Amino acid sequence: TNPESELGVGNVTFSSGSFTSGIAPIVVEGNWTQTGGTLAGSTTIYVSGNWTLNNGTLTAGTGTIIFDGVYATQTLHSTVAFNNLTYSGIGAGTTLTLTNALIVNKTLTMNGGDFEAGYNQFSLYGDYINNGGTFNAYTVYIVGTAATQNIGGFTGGNPYIAMEKSAGTAYFTQNVNGAALSIDGSGGTLNLDNGGGGFIHTFGNVGLYAGTLNGGNSSINIVDIDTISEWAWARNGRLFNAGNSTVNFNANGDQTIEASSTAFVGLRFSGSGTKTMSIKDSVWELSMQGTAVAAGPPPYFYSGSSLE
Repeated sequence: TNPESELGVGNVTFSSGSFTSGIAPIVVEGNWTQTGGTLAGSTTIYVSGNWTLNNGTLTAGTGTIIFDGVYATQTLHSTVAFNNLTYSGIGAGTTLTLTNALIVNKTLTMNGGDFEAGYNQFSLYGDYINNGGTFNAYTVYIVGTAATQNIGGFTGGNPYIAMEKSAGTAYFTQNVNGAALSIDGSGGTLNLDNGGGGFIHTFGNVGLYAGTLNGGNSSINIVDIDTISEWAWARNGRLFNAGNSTVNFNANGDQTIEASSTAFVGLRFSGSGTKTMSIKDSVWELSMQGTAVAAGPPPYFYSGSSLE
């Protein structure tokens, strides 16, 4: 057990036994390497070097692991989940790189630097706070049963975002960009804003498989053209509650609203190419811009609807 005052060390290596932190922070100026044993406690651990945890146990409690970015490059390899994880890279050129899958149960905070997850599976059971820096990942999974999750923007990256919650609601708290958005969590909900609205999200395409997508007061730009295996707006349109949102299909090419029975409040066709609607789609306000051409079954227009 560490003392009640701050503990500073160089490299930490242990393979058996247990280490229980007190209330004081621990500053690791080198690498943390754990190949067995148990790390427990609720303090803050600052790490300047690399973190490797293989075959050991991390009982995180309310504690936070902070990668402080003192060194230009740091790596993170852990076979167990973190509760609270923070990366505070110091300006451009500082990088934290994942070398395997990562689970964060409570809060991931980005304060600066470049977080590189690559093709490793990255799962958020809690909040993601974006205070700065860049976040690069192939896929981000928003999962779990937390009643509320707040998800900030993945600045500098363009991940595939999959909402797979089985209960509770996740809220976007900033503009979010992604290669695609998948709603595939039976019992889970994703809100495009947290009540204030005004966010503009951009995705290559949207797939509605299970769960609920609430538009709120935000907008979505759909920017990819159709492919053999993917439509711009796919599967079950009834899973989308438009609120006061606008969905803008603005690729320079053909796009298809394959998800039938979608009720749009604001629907915009822009860019170019043919924008094809599906059976039983309904629209409050349809806007045509650029050289885009509308095709497919005519939508149902609500009383008082408008066409621009």
